[in-house]
Amino acid sequence: MTEIVGTKILSDSYSSVDTSECSNQDAHDINFKIDLGWFNSLLVWEGGIAFNIVYWFVILAIFLTLFHLLRRKFNWQFLHERFVGSGETTADAKPLNWADWLTLAVDENAIGKDGATYLWFHYRLIQVYTWMMVFGVALIVIHSFGSKLGLENLLSYTSLNNVGLSGVHSLLSFAILATLAWVMTRHGNDRRIRTLVSPNVPNTARVCNRQWLKITGLGRDVTIDSLYEYLKKKFNAQGITREGIVFANDLTKLWPVLDQLNTVRDIKRQLLISPSGPELIQRRFWDKNNNEEDATAYYNRKENILLAEKDAMIKNLEFIGTAFIRFDDPAQAKATKMAIINHQPKWFRYSIMPQKEDEFRLRHWTVRYAPPGSHINWQQLEGQHSIWKKLSVLLMLLIAYSTYITVMATPGFIVRSLYLVGEGSNPVSLTWKIFILPSIVTFITTELTDLVTNLDLYRHHFCLASIEIGRLRSIFYLSSILYLVRMMAVQPLPLLFSGQLFDSQHFRLECLFFPEHGSFIACSIIVNTASRILMDQTRFQFLFNYLKKVFTFRSQGEHIAWRKSYRLEFDFASRYAELTSNFVLTCLIIINFPVIGIVSWISSILTFLSDRSALMNIYAVSSTNPNIHQEPVNIVLSLSILSPLALLIYRIVQLGSNLPNNLLDDRFIAPLCVTIVCALHLIYAFLRYFPKRTWLRRWVGYVEDDEEDMIDLMSNAKHEYDPIKALNFEIHQSV
Repeated sequence: MTEIVGTKILSDSYSSVDTSECSNQDAHDINFKIDLGWFNSLLVWEGGIAFNIVYWFVILAIFLTLFHLLRRKFNWQFLHERFVGSGETTADAKPLNWADWLTLAVDENAIGKDGATYLWFHYRLIQVYTWMMVFGVALIVIHSFGSKLGLENLLSYTSLNNVGLSGVHSLLSFAILATLAWVMTRHGNDRRIRTLVSPNVPNTARVCNRQWLKITGLGRDVTIDSLYEYLKKKFNAQGITREGIVFANDLTKLWPVLDQLNTVRDIKRQLLISPSGPELIQRRFWDKNNNEEDATAYYNRKENILLAEKDAMIKNLEFIGTAFIRFDDPAQAKATKMAIINHQPKWFRYSIMPQKEDEFRLRHWTVRYAPPGSHINWQQLEGQHSIWKKLSVLLMLLIAYSTYITVMATPGFIVRSLYLVGEGSNPVSLTWKIFILPSIVTFITTELTDLVTNLDLYRHHFCLASIEIGRLRSIFYLSSILYLVRMMAVQPLPLLFSGQLFDSQHFRLECLFFPEHGSFIACSIIVNTASRILMDQTRFQFLFNYLKKVFTFRSQGEHIAWRKSYRLEFDFASRYAELTSNFVLTCLIIINFPVIGIVSWISSILTFLSDRSALMNIYAVSSTNPNIHQEPVNIVLSLSILSPLALLIYRIVQLGSNLPNNLLDDRFIAPLCVTIVCALHLIYAFLRYFPKRTWLRRWVGYVEDDEEDMIDLMSNAKHEYDPIKALNFEIHQSV
């Protein structure tokens, strides 16, 4: 009896993970109920790997060839120009020779510092992907010697389940992590980015203007005179004047009016220099008044209306409880800052009992050095919201994100619910279902992702950098959660989400190692790569925006003004999010499904070439906050631990109830040791990365200057913290 049990334990400990109950969500989504013979094996919702490679290669070849022929035959400006907007000159991109193409060279003069930093990050990932590809080929060879699953399915034949876990897998996982850490260290040092592996680089993302203080939490009845007197008497503030105190106001309604006013004045300039002479306003079908009107008179009247509206809004601006105070010397600003902090209570700052000095609300003040004016989100600057409004915004985001995951996780079910998939088997119907419909769904999902992640703007971030960081994180975590939900589900997701079969048992860790899920991730990377290249190289974003505007232009001057002012900015947040999500998912499943290493390597090179071409020839020289360059590096470093952790989970699931009897097994010890080493390295990196002062010392009221590690960015910009005066100054200068 003992020998039988021991044999059974040994057999179980070396058996493959049982994924027989896991569900292929793609197979459930498509369900066309048609017989295409051998082609059925290649068709899932986004296609098999072979199908997607052939299909998207043909699509790209057709569209890019057609676009190239149009550029040669027609001299249409939008086919050649770089969308930089009006009043800007950019360095012409130098033609790339064969050496530049082979070495993936980056021309920083043509694309700007931020564009170059993005491409260098991409280049560093390609270096890691190259080693992943080499390791993937080695793993495919190793797995091919296994005999646990047979040769019925090629994907299963190349997966970890065919051979079982060994020390080689843990060694290759550690090699990937070491390569990533080394490459990202070089990236941080070369591009001067402070990251987890380059903590000694100055933190250029944390900048402030030490000659200005920002105070939030002021009472709405406070005036400039009363605040000046209070600071003088209470804190003996030196180096301040009444003229140096600027109150921040709610500009959310005023800003669109100012944008419209600038647009109207640009149109008037185009009318003045137009060689075609006087124009008539083009009345649209939705207008009730069809009388013709001179274009100049129309835009003069519209300008006067906007000016009156602007002046009325400026007179009724609402103070939001934030003030910017200028000091003659940074030392005086620091002394006043510390004096205010020392006068504030360390405990129970937000008491509900009435206090003296309620007009100034000293207990509620937050005092910081002011960020540069260019970093402030003036367009959405509002007063402090109540806790209920903040909770309602968070609830809205939670509902939107949950709905997004539900819809994106079951695309086939949604499409069939809308009756977009018929049962016909004629050539037209098959072409629609197999080729056209998946492409349309890919485009819609891209637009849906942008729509949902832009909802984060309702949180009204104070700094512009917070908007980009929030969007990057939203896209990354939503896509990652979406993939994990699809991979771990045992039953079809439509049934689970409808509540018919919802149970914790219907989401299992074993399903992470289902080989078909590796194929799903690989297909998703192929589709995302090809669709991005297609949309960039065909200038789809400009064409889409132009078609939305072309029927609303009322004159040729308005048309020309829009075309000249059109500026296409590079979306760093979404591009970084896609790069990081693809890399993290590749790290998660490459040991189990090594084919994805080859797919990710090829896709990363093609994406790099497309992004470099777009940055040099299509997008304007775009800039962003340094935090955007920090975040993806820290994400890939932090989540790279998923590679050895996945091996450890694989072994734990494989052993099951026999785990206590196999704690000293080398197949368990090896991934455990790699995971522990990686975790210790991350803990050490985090301790070095964050400032010396800990959150505990801040919580107990430690009053040491909390911004000593910030870089002082002195600015001489006129009206830096008064955007209304700055805009009026620019408008008067341009008139």
